[in-house]
Amino acid sequence: VTMNLQMEYCGLLVRAKYAEKLKTVPEYSTDLISFVQGGGTIATLLSQVMAAFIIQNYGTRYVFAICVLPAMLPLYPATTNLLQEKPKKDSKCCGIATNTMKHGRKYLYLCLFMGVEAVFLMCLGMASNSMFRCIMGLIASVLLSIGFLLLTHKMIAKVAIFFLFICICSLSNSGAEYYFYTDTPEQYPEGPHFSAMFYLTARSFVRSSGLVLGMWVFNRYLRNSKYKTAYLIGI
Repeated sequence: VTMNLQMEYCGLLVRAKYAEKLKTVPEYSTDLISFVQGGGTIATLLSQVMAAFIIQNYGTRYVFAICVLPAMLPLYPATTNLLQEKPKKDSKCCGIATNTMKHGRKYLYLCLFMGVEAVFLMCLGMASNSMFRCIMGLIASVLLSIGFLLLTHKMIAKVAIFFLFICICSLSNSGAEYYFYTDTPEQYPEGPHFSAMFYLTARSFVRSSGLVLGMWVFNRYLRNSKYKTAYLIGI
């Protein structure tokens, strides 16, 4: 929970800042997005290589121990206002905030509903068979789509439902894949028996290289294309 909270906190700070910059320099919007996403991809690659080396030589616990201090670094720009936020001290500020909170209750209800659904599906995953989990997951997705349509703006609801559909169609086998590639000959004789170091570094390098190449192609050839066109080419 704390790891996800920290990642969302950092993501919110970064997205808020570059969304502000997109308004001031819209002609460089694609360059800025490519820079942010490319930097995040390279940082992810470096962190995974370091994590693989630490796991291979020292064990998994040292990965979390080493990350404690770097995880505190985002507190510095937030507490020292390096993001250059301008506080509002006029009398209208509180009135605007109160009005926003009144209209934002429906979003709070939607967040609470999503949280209840997530906890329910997590508990369901530990106490039922796969077919029943699949059916309940589809029902939860339909209810969540209805919640977006009823509680948010139509434009927001359409985008959210679209990405929800994309997530449903994206099946993940990362857990089983890791054990298939890294099991020892005693555990799985027919497997490739890669080391954890090789699996994490090689896989991360190929994935990150593909992401960087895709961002370069987008920024070089599709920067003036519509979203639908760029997305269909990506598919």
